[in-house]
Amino acid sequence: MNVATLLTAPQNDYLLQDGNWQKADFYDLSTSSTFWNRAIVITLSKIYAATNAAALIYLLQKQAKALNIWERQWHDTTPAIQDFIKFFIAEKGFTNTNGKLIPAESFWEQYSATVAGITTEPSFECSKNELSEPYNNLLSKEDIIQVTCFDDTWNEQNFLIETNTGWVLFHWSSAD
Repeated sequence: MNVATLLTAPQNDYLLQDGNWQKADFYDLSTSSTFWNRAIVITLSKIYAATNAAALIYLLQKQAKALNIWERQWHDTTPAIQDFIKFFIAEKGFTNTNGKLIPAESFWEQYSATVAGITTEPSFECSKNELSEPYNNLLSKEDIIQVTCFDDTWNEQNFLIETNTGWVLFHWSSAD
């Protein structure tokens, strides 16, 4: 999946306007550690997104809204899909915009290690849609159908995960 191909798909403009992004849940796993920093996990049921392209657009829209990026950039208007994706690419939302399918086992090893590092920090806090809540594992290895990897480096991870019932966007980066 190449994020740049969404630029040439104006038929996806309606995805930014239909409100399905509001059905996504935004989890913020944060610490005061400069290495572990924070992870963002955004989930959306397949009821609202049938394809990986639609899911990615909704999940990125939820992220932009939750982090107040949308308000700063577009205020209360809705951009065309080309403008939204160009902004995302320009801001380096993913370092690599050409995602590749990877084995679920490879993803699970990275994800588990990153989440364990974050959740064992003394300063760890979890919130769902900006409300503090106890952390519960957000993914089950057995539910994973496929994983698209955009970034997997020592200081950044970006994965789009398809599960039996939904979609998950996982982002982690160090503060360094």
